[in-house]
Amino acid sequence: MRIPLPPIEAWDNFSVIVGSSAAGLTGLTFVVIALGSDRGMVRLPGLRTFLTPIVMHFGTALWISALLCIPGHSAASLALCTGVTGAVLSAFGGATTYRMYRGRATYRPVLEDLIGGAALTLLFVGIHNAWDLAVWMTVERPSVQAQHDAGSPDDRDRS
Repeated sequence: MRIPLPPIEAWDNFSVIVGSSAAGLTGLTFVVIALGSDRGMVRLPGLRTFLTPIVMHFGTALWISALLCIPGHSAASLALCTGVTGAVLSAFGGATTYRMYRGRATYRPVLEDLIGGAALTLLFVGIHNAWDLAVWMTVERPSVQAQHDAGSPDDRDRS
C-alpha cells in the first residue's frame, strides 16, 4: 500500500486552479492564432518561435497540475515524472532558443523588447509578492487577532 504524500495533497485545490487556468489560456491562445490567421497576420516562423513557447508554458502548467493531482503517487514516482518532464522541457527550451537566434537575421531586438521584458518581470514579481502576502495574512492573522482579543500590552502602547 502506498502512503500518500500529505504536503502535495494539501495543494490539490491550487493544482486544480492552475491547471484550469492553463487550459483556458491555452484555448484562448488558439483562438488568437485562428483570428490572426484569418487576417493574414500570422507567419509560420514567427508563430513557431514566439507562440509555441507560450502554448508550451501553459501546457506545462497544466501537465504539472495534472501530475500533482494523480492519486497514489509515491515520492519516487513523482520525482521520476517531474524529472522526465524537466528533461523534455529543457530540450524544448534549447531548441526554441536555437530557433530564436537562428532567425535573428530577420528580427533585431528593439527598446520595446526591453520594456516588455521589464514589464513581464514586474508582473511575475508582483504575483510572487501578492502570493507571499496572502499566505502571510492567512498564517499570521489568527495570531494577531488572538493577541488583539486578549488585549495585549502591545495594542495599548500603540494607541
